[in-house]
Amino acid sequence: MVGAILAVRPGGAPGGGTRRPPYRAGAAPPTRAPVLGPGGVSLSLAGCGRASPAAAGLLVASAAVAAAAGHSRRRKAGLYSARRVAVVAHAGGEALDTAVDAVRDSLFCSVYCVDLLSPCRSLNQVEEACGFECEVEPAQVPEWIRDLDREEFVYELDAWFRWEPPSEFADYYDLRSSPEGYTGYDGSDVWKFVHSRLEFPEASSGTMEASLNGALSGLHASINAHIVNDLVERAARGDAVEGKDGSAEFARRLAQRSDAIQALRDSFALTLLAVKEASEQLLSYDYGEESDAILPAVQTFVEAAEEEENQLSEGSIKEALANCRLRTRELCSVMDCVQCNACRIHGKVAGLGIAAAFHAAFGAQSTGKAPELSRIEVAALLATLAKFRNAVRIVDSMAKA
Repeated sequence: MVGAILAVRPGGAPGGGTRRPPYRAGAAPPTRAPVLGPGGVSLSLAGCGRASPAAAGLLVASAAVAAAAGHSRRRKAGLYSARRVAVVAHAGGEALDTAVDAVRDSLFCSVYCVDLLSPCRSLNQVEEACGFECEVEPAQVPEWIRDLDREEFVYELDAWFRWEPPSEFADYYDLRSSPEGYTGYDGSDVWKFVHSRLEFPEASSGTMEASLNGALSGLHASINAHIVNDLVERAARGDAVEGKDGSAEFARRLAQRSDAIQALRDSFALTLLAVKEASEQLLSYDYGEESDAILPAVQTFVEAAEEEENQLSEGSIKEALANCRLRTRELCSVMDCVQCNACRIHGKVAGLGIAAAFHAAFGAQSTGKAPELSRIEVAALLATLAKFRNAVRIVDSMAKA
C-alpha cells in the first residue's frame, strides 16, 4: 500500500480504532503494497484455493505478503495510471469465503450511526408505505466505537463521501439485525436517479469513469442477488412471497443480463483492489475484540488481488478524480431518498463502501499521500466487499441450479 504505518489516533480508546503493529507472523512487517501513483489496474483473483485462515494458523508469513503485495513504485514523467478492473469469472475458494463470512459476522463492520429522519434532497418524492419488513431497531454499540466516530467526524468540502454527524437524532443500527432481502419496497425512482444522473454517459473502457459506472451497476446487481436469494430461501422454508418466484426473479433481474453479472464481479474486484491499496492501514488497525477474526480476513483479501498498470495522462486523471468524488458523495446522499429503513441503511453503507473503495484506490493520486480511512470507511469498505462477494456466490449457485 502506501506510506508509512499511521500513528495512533489521538484519544483512541484501548481496544478500538487505534493503530497496532502490522499483522504478521515473523519479526519483519508486511511488505508495502505499492503506490502506483496513480494506477490503471486490471484485477484478477489469485490464490483463492489455499487453506482457510484457521487451517493456516491464522497467520501468513511476511514473505508471502511480499509476494502477494508487491512490486516497486514506479512513475513515468507526465503520465499517471488509471485503474481498470477485471475479475476471473469463476474465482472463489474456501479461504475467501471464510474471510467474507468473518466480516459479515463482525460487529465492527456492521454498526453505523444513521439519521433515518434525514430528508431526501435529490428527488421530489411521494411518500410510499412500507411494511414491517422495512423497520429497524437501534443497536447497542461499544462506547469506544461511538467515541471514535464522534472524534473522526470532520466536514470536508471535497470529500469522497457524505455521512451525517453523530447527533441526538441519529442512532446506531446493525446490518446483521436486518439482513439484505426482499421487503416489497420499490426503489425504482432512486435507481433511475443513480443510473441516469450519477453514471458517466460516455465512459471509455479502462478509465476511472468506467470503473465507477461499473460499481454503480454492480451495487444494483448485488442488491438484486440478495433479494432473489431471500425469495428462494423463503420458498424453501414454506414461507414463499405470493407472486414472487425466486427462479423467475433471478432470470429477470440477473441471468438474462450478463452485463449486470459482469459489473458485479468487477465491483467485487474493485473492492479487493481497494483493500490491497489500503492494506498497510487495514493490517495495522485495531478492530477491538474482533481483531483476531477480522485481521486474517483482511490478509486473505490482500492476497487475493493481483495488479497491473495502464497509463493515462495526468490531466485526464485529475479531471476524473474530481468528477468521481462528486458522484460518490451524491451516491451517499441519494440513499436518504430510500423510504424503506432497512433498505436505506444497507444502501447507505454500500454507497459509503464504494466511496471508500475509490478513496483507498485513488486517494493518493489526488493528495500525493496515502489516505487515512476513518472507522466507518474501513468498516463499510470491508462490508461492501463482503456484500459483493456474497452476491457473486449467490449468482454462481443459482446459475448451476
